[in-house]
Amino acid sequence: MPSIFEQIDRLLPRSLQLKLSLLVTGPADSSTLAKVSAWCEEQDVLPETLSLGQRTLEDVFLQLTGRELAT
Repeated sequence: MPSIFEQIDRLLPRSLQLKLSLLVTGPADSSTLAKVSAWCEEQDVLPETLSLGQRTLEDVFLQLTGRELAT
């Protein structure tokens, strides 16, 4: 069975390139990284970049309020 990326790629004209961004939320630890890496391998996807990080207080504020702080 073709991966979801192969299925989408078949629908696009050859003049277009499929470029996706994926955000995975959860614990920023080695277990999460291993799971994401395993998923990429299963889907035959080679990520251009992979990074782990923690949300800042500003990120949480924006998520909760939907607006930036006045400066």
